[in-house]
Amino acid sequence: MAAAEDALAAIRTFDDDAEAHPQLGPPKLTPTVIEGGEATNQVPADCAITVDRRSVPPESAEEFRRALADAVRTRVSADVGVEVALTDRESPFLEAFATDPDHALVETVVAAARDAGAAVGLPADRGGVVRPFGAATEASYFAPAPTVVFGPGDLADETGAVAHAEREYVRVREVEAAAEAVERTITGMLG
Repeated sequence: MAAAEDALAAIRTFDDDAEAHPQLGPPKLTPTVIEGGEATNQVPADCAITVDRRSVPPESAEEFRRALADAVRTRVSADVGVEVALTDRESPFLEAFATDPDHALVETVVAAARDAGAAVGLPADRGGVVRPFGAATEASYFAPAPTVVFGPGDLADETGAVAHAEREYVRVREVEAAAEAVERTITGMLG
């Protein structure tokens, strides 16, 4: 158990010296699942810790894997084996990416969202704002082509989590504004 505690300490401090991306902010590393042991009266011989990584450019999947393995190895006892592997999944590792906020696609989506939001009566702060998207998305599959994440709703509000929570909701006017913004963006980009 001490080795798992030390590994978790390495995970908690992994990004302490990480540089924040100018638009996306700092990377995030969160332990999400810990598995190990077979009985409540035995110390587990091994365990596995699963983490969720939200990378920011220029970090690559292999660079992250290697750095995390090194960080954990330095924190646990020398007689403890450490293996860090990326999750084997059908889709590739979600690489970090960023689209320049001054890119024409970003500017077009922002203007379309702002105008569409105003057209359906949304407050000015509910559309047309460039900000980092702090959740996982498959958008990186399209990068390095200019790519944006866009849509109605909130990941969280003043009460707590919204996305993927039992109380998940999206305001109807925001869905209407998003549909209008997509139409305006396509018209703006394709003429």
